[in-house]
Amino acid sequence: MKTQIKMLAFMAVAFMAVVMMGCAKDDDSPSGGNDNGSLSLTENGVNWTATKVTAAKALGLITVSGEDDTDQEIIFLLPDTIATKTYDLEKFELGALAITYVSADNVPRYPVTGSLTITKYNKVTNEFAGTFNFEASPLAGTETVAITNGKFDVKYDGAK
Repeated sequence: MKTQIKMLAFMAVAFMAVVMMGCAKDDDSPSGGNDNGSLSLTENGVNWTATKVTAAKALGLITVSGEDDTDQEIIFLLPDTIATKTYDLEKFELGALAITYVSADNVPRYPVTGSLTITKYNKVTNEFAGTFNFEASPLAGTETVAITNGKFDVKYDGAK
């Protein structure tokens, strides 16, 4: 029961991330919209690079999203109080972090083990970067995917 409540809370936070990304500027300037930086990962040994990367800071949260033309995507919703260090994804409180990964099979998956390392967070220049590796599974089912070599380097929109 406790796991189901945590997963429902996680889904609510992930939904909020999608809504926030819809509010981001949609232009091609260096600081906004469709080309805020880079995001890539390896899923079960297959390399993937986002063709559209967005990043925004609002309401105490930093949202980073990457997707491609097939709607494969990854979304990070992180507190703007996050620090440059390594976080164990198993120990994060759901209110403090949300990661949703949607693979080519269009199934949303959520980290069950792994780490996120914030390597750069500059509140003056709005630069934000990190690396990640995790095992992810859907809410219903046990089929996991291995996400390795993940990295993002973005310049976010929003309040400093």
